[in-house]
Amino acid sequence: MGCAAARPPEVDESTLYTDESGIRHCSHQYVRDYFDHSDTDKSGSVDANELINILISLGTQIDDETSKNIAATIIVADDNENGTLDFQEFSQFLYSFLNAKSNDLKSILFFICDGDQSGRIDASELVQVLEKLGSKTELNKAEQLIEMFSDRLDGTIDYKGFIKLMIKLDVK
Repeated sequence: MGCAAARPPEVDESTLYTDESGIRHCSHQYVRDYFDHSDTDKSGSVDANELINILISLGTQIDDETSKNIAATIIVADDNENGTLDFQEFSQFLYSFLNAKSNDLKSILFFICDGDQSGRIDASELVQVLEKLGSKTELNKAEQLIEMFSDRLDGTIDYKGFIKLMIKLDVK
């Protein structure tokens, strides 16, 4: 039996945990094992077909909408825009997959662009979000937006504030 049909590494309390703010995380070793398992052609990156094969092995029903959501998430997570996910991009994809609402672009953007997986987005991460939406934004403008929409005093915006900002920017 090939790797594509095999089950990914097992999940337990040591590999998957929820932090105090309710955000789910995987251990670094689990993400590495999952990446290596998903990279069936051993290219050093994972493409949409490899991700779909893993989801099928987990019992996920793949319909047209699910395939489109996977493709869209890969586009957002694919920082170097080569059509595949390297380890770091895969790690962000998995973080997003664990936490984002699957049919909600705002939610996917938040978790994909939360590069340090802190549950908060800083100004440089917000610049990345806005660039992915096609808007070139200066760092100082992103800082002003965070100040306007965040309840936090540390220069970051949490999920709730981010959603308010995206609604104000009319992101569907």
